[in-house]
Amino acid sequence: MIKKMFDFEKLDDGWELVKYNYNDDPRITRLEIPPKYKFNKVKSIAPKAFHSASFLKSVVVPDSVTNIGAAAFEYCERLEEIVLPRSLKIIDYNTFKLCGSLRRIEFPAKIAVIRSFAFLLCASLEEAVLPEMLCVIYNGAFEDCASLREVRFPDSEVTILGKAFKNCPSLSAETAMYSLIGANDLNKPFAGGAEFEWDIALREDVFPLAIEHNSFENIGKTELFKQLIDRDLIDYMPLVEGMLNDSALEELIGYSAAQNKTEFTARLLNRKNGGNSAVADIIDGRFSL
Repeated sequence: MIKKMFDFEKLDDGWELVKYNYNDDPRITRLEIPPKYKFNKVKSIAPKAFHSASFLKSVVVPDSVTNIGAAAFEYCERLEEIVLPRSLKIIDYNTFKLCGSLRRIEFPAKIAVIRSFAFLLCASLEEAVLPEMLCVIYNGAFEDCASLREVRFPDSEVTILGKAFKNCPSLSAETAMYSLIGANDLNKPFAGGAEFEWDIALREDVFPLAIEHNSFENIGKTELFKQLIDRDLIDYMPLVEGMLNDSALEELIGYSAAQNKTEFTARLLNRKNGGNSAVADIIDGRFSL
């Protein structure tokens, strides 16, 4: 007996596709979901409906669909492309999590929300084109997308919550900045907090851009310099030394000396002395080198 390709459940105004029944069939790699079932529209795709459909490479979702449930396409490991319906407004939790072959996603114009972990561990995703209607990207939405290099933001303001782009090392400096600011506006300062992502803020291409836009306004200056000292980022010092007042200098000189960071200590002492002594002379005097 040939099994049905899909299972459906009746809704008040149409049908919900609740399960795809050929997850393990290598013969089906491309699929167009039908817009109607029994003469009524297919309006929804249930959570996990296509979970682990490991042979699908291409899926077209009809415009009749207005809702796609959480984790609907989770772990479709060969999925390379998907056409989403024009009426869709939300990308739900884990919708495309672990779709490791997905390379590009172009969102329908009405998408307003991308929820947490929607694209978690999409290792091949290189580009995301975000729509003008987008309002918010939630925590971890694009986390661990190692190949993600280009995110095209709309001109309208987008709120970026938490670590939406955590562990995305290929991101452009501008998009990396957006993730720390919490919005696609370089004129806003970084959003401080206990879990501030220093690894991103101190990236070689991000740091000068952050200084240019005064992005560290909300971040403790002493903590900033301690991060530079701990990471031996001496080359960054000329960009930021002017931020320090006398009390901060005293604390940082002691901190740097305790860490045996000789060159940092010398630069800070030189700053304290009004920049009148050569760094080499301070090193000689302080450490008898």
